[in-house]
Amino acid sequence: MHAATVNEAAKILAEGIAQRPSDIDVVLVNGYGYPAWRGGPMHEADRIGLPVVLERVARMYEADGPGWEPAPLLQEMVAAGKRFADLNGYSDSPHTSGHSGCAGAPSASRIFRRAAAVPTSPSPSHIER
Repeated sequence: MHAATVNEAAKILAEGIAQRPSDIDVVLVNGYGYPAWRGGPMHEADRIGLPVVLERVARMYEADGPGWEPAPLLQEMVAAGKRFADLNGYSDSPHTSGHSGCAGAPSASRIFRRAAAVPTSPSPSHIER
């Protein structure tokens, strides 16, 4: 089940639905009850190793066919020796490079440009009652 979750998450990252792997981890831990001690599925995938996750997804695809195709981003990351942490855009980790190097994956500059473009909600004093 974990490999399927990570595979789908890689697809939504490539589509730009989620900005960073850490955003997916936060949502699944806080909103869906993913065990917090595991750090979220993307963090756990890095810990397990993306080649292992990709191999599990490939086995599901071989067994169950359409709908279980490995995400292109996951395949590219394995081929490039990258981790999901590399896509988070944090510069304080020795495991992050600030960009992914994977086609279709968001770069740190793209992530921050999108974040800056998101309008903020008005403060409570501006809300009509």
